[in-house]
Amino acid sequence: MIGISNRDRSFFNIKPALKKGPILYNDFLLSPDEKIVSNEDVMSLEITEEMGRMITGSLVLNDPYHKYSRVLRDYSKLQITWGYYRPDISPFSVIQLSKNPTEFSNIAAKRTILARVLSPSGGGAVNGQVTYNCQFQAFVELGQNNQTKLWYVGTKELLVREVALAMMKIPLMFVNFKRGNEKVTPEAGVRMDNESPFRFLHRKAQEWGCSFSIGYTPTGVPALMFVDPDKVQTCGFLNVILGAAGNSNLFEYMSGTRNVLDYTWRKTNGGGDNVQVQYVNGKPEYIYTRANDEKVTYWKLDFNAIKRYYKDRKQNISDLTAFTKKMLETDDFNEFVKRKFFVPATSTTAPQGSGYEMTLNTLGNPLFTAGNKATFGEGFPSRVRHTEKSPIKFFMRKVTHAINRESYKNSIDVVDAYTVSGGSLVG
Repeated sequence: MIGISNRDRSFFNIKPALKKGPILYNDFLLSPDEKIVSNEDVMSLEITEEMGRMITGSLVLNDPYHKYSRVLRDYSKLQITWGYYRPDISPFSVIQLSKNPTEFSNIAAKRTILARVLSPSGGGAVNGQVTYNCQFQAFVELGQNNQTKLWYVGTKELLVREVALAMMKIPLMFVNFKRGNEKVTPEAGVRMDNESPFRFLHRKAQEWGCSFSIGYTPTGVPALMFVDPDKVQTCGFLNVILGAAGNSNLFEYMSGTRNVLDYTWRKTNGGGDNVQVQYVNGKPEYIYTRANDEKVTYWKLDFNAIKRYYKDRKQNISDLTAFTKKMLETDDFNEFVKRKFFVPATSTTAPQGSGYEMTLNTLGNPLFTAGNKATFGEGFPSRVRHTEKSPIKFFMRKVTHAINRESYKNSIDVVDAYTVSGGSLVG
């Protein structure tokens, strides 16, 4: 087990993800709680949580005898835990607790993920220090194996639950979306085409306008959320993975709680257009997303429509050449819609907002997680502070937990509801 405790009472532990022991683990005979890495060799740990994506991270170790390159091999399973050993009773934390009781009443809470080692690397510096680095990615059983299946009965909600339980072995599910009661029929079947269950659910969350995430309870049990964006705070998923309410995250800069070290903010074009390319069964699908004040519409490129257009006019080469040149030069999406080259796939109601984006560097808190609410207080401009006259809602889109020998800090990307509806929150 790797373990480190800092001056600010933060800690993390890393041990083999074993259900029983002793067991031969990469040529080492280990029990589930047996220490495999010395505390003094741990240089840093980073864990990144983002809506619609697998949790990822990196670990850097001092490895003068090349031990860890043998222990932490490719695809080794790890259980990573981090948080605070006990509440801080300093005057500073008392202020935090008084202003943010829901969050800080459980500041001793710990977080847990199960992960696999990926992309190990290492090197030696001029001063003689040898390091071992490894990336890791959270895993669920069978969740990353490509599969093919066609559904033609039941509802969309039952489909999501079947994928989560039968294919990914996730026992805790929070599934609640408006289109969940829509029937899956032989005429309108839903197909998983040689893709992983995680990728499949990520794709369907985009098409059906849902927020999708997978996390772990403090004891390491995987949990899934597949809900409408306005249900992220109330569906229970965040409470389960945080082991606390954790929905009153107040950020203040240079006064008050002073939990923000530095920040930047900007206002983007609220409407926003976006193009994504996704591969299904080895073939590209081009998804054009258009958000306006009321709706978020997903458009799919219809290759057959393009083929028909060119086939019907193949005798007139000069006209087709001029038409192709015009299409390549145009920046007006309506030109493609008018000719039915793009067809609407889905249209969902957009949560209202103003298109704000913020980046924060803060003191570490295990209760900061992707999808959680963010509120701004002292030290922030009035236009982003939540008041009765300006009730802007903000959400954490991406959270990175960084722990080293000195401290525990977070880097957080925050968006408002409108940016969430434009696709940032769901991937």
